[in-house]
Amino acid sequence: MRCPTCKSLQTIRWGIRESKQRFKCKDCGQLFTSSNKSVSDSNNEICFKNWIIGKDTFDKISLESGYSKSTLQRYFSRMLRKAPVLEFSYTDKIYLIIDGTYFPNDVCLVVYRNFHLSFTG
Repeated sequence: MRCPTCKSLQTIRWGIRESKQRFKCKDCGQLFTSSNKSVSDSNNEICFKNWIIGKDTFDKISLESGYSKSTLQRYFSRMLRKAPVLEFSYTDKIYLIIDGTYFPNDVCLVVYRNFHLSFTG
């Protein structure tokens, strides 16, 4: 279970409240429940970024997250279907940087970004 505050995996079970398992982060001391939708979505997004950007394998992510490989594949398929919408003015000059990766199941992941945009964090 990943901490929603500091994103640490150093968490322990910390009792039950209103029939929900609670956890405590060893790093920051945050208490949280496992059924928190925002925590679950945050965990899935972090796993997805580790798979896409960090080039982690399903085996590694499965071991770290506790999710099965088939569950991760289901989550990631859902995220890949929600492609971001690029908004721009037709008068703006855009210089795209494009890269693609083919996967064994004949799927190609194409990543693109505007050369002039910078990303933080």
